Amino acid sequence: NQKIVNTVTINNKLEWDIVKGLRATAAYGYKMRDPLNKYRNNVVTYSKEVGVFDTYTNNSIVNSYQENHYTERQGNLDAYLNYDGYLGKMGKHHLGATAGMQYIDYKYSTVQVKQMDVMREEMSSFAVADGEITVQQTINTLKTLGFFGRVNYDYDGKYLFEASARADGCARFAKGSRWAFFPSFSAGWRISEEEFFNPLKPVWSNLKLRLSAGSLGNQQITGYYPYISEISTDNQFTCTFDDTGKAFYADVTDPVSSGLTWETVTTYNLGLDLGFFEDRLTISTDIYRRNTLNMLTSAMTLPDVYGAST
Repeated sequence: NQKIVNTVTINNKLEWDIVKGLRATAAYGYKMRDPLNKYRNNVVTYSKEVGVFDTYTNNSIVNSYQENHYTERQGNLDAYLNYDGYLGKMGKHHLGATAGMQYIDYKYSTVQVKQMDVMREEMSSFAVADGEITVQQTINTLKTLGFFGRVNYDYDGKYLFEASARADGCARFAKGSRWAFFPSFSAGWRISEEEFFNPLKPVWSNLKLRLSAGSLGNQQITGYYPYISEISTDNQFTCTFDDTGKAFYADVTDPVSSGLTWETVTTYNLGLDLGFFEDRLTISTDIYRRNTLNMLTSAMTLPDVYGAST
């Protein structure tokens, strides 16, 4: 057997400082991967007694040659604007903002060819085989597109606020269920920067209160087209109806959810940061609650009379 993998990865990034504090960034990555697996199998001749030879075969020990060709392509495009600067003459209003998009295009295909009865034992080629040929092919594609934005604001390093949002679409879900919106926000108060806290600064150097709530999406589910029911026609009965051959029949895959969409994970968080002795001793504590809605997992167990698995 022989396995060969050729991989090419290209990454490009362009940054442009438009005006002071405003930067545009575009990045594109491309990955090309082409594995090739070759399998040369042959029967085994053996002897248990002198002058008597036999040939051993089973599912894999047969006279055959097989090649599996794989093709994988992935492009990843990121483009966004980022602003960071201060507002007003006093320089106490700090503002940051980011807005952009991300696009991923993924393609994966396989071609598997196997032919029996290779005429030359020392050769591995279809050109010297004249037996039955089996060909299998698989083609899969996946695309995701997301738009995102974030705004940061703080006043004099005391009062902190951030709001962000994402709109994501994925081809794993059916039309009408491909897009979802995920907002988030956070706020903080650096109490130790207030004037009334100054008498405590020699010992208690930092006190910060944090509050946040936000959601993120998950589309990692098995398969490229999990919302589509499939019909396979290569199933064969174990019995025969005419004493000469076994009939084939069509079979439908297990049922899928008609409302399959993004999983949404929402987290609520309350935090407290403490620092003592010029932050040589620091303490951080958080209490949070996390909820997962539309969880991508197996459905509840169905009764046997339904006739299909979950």
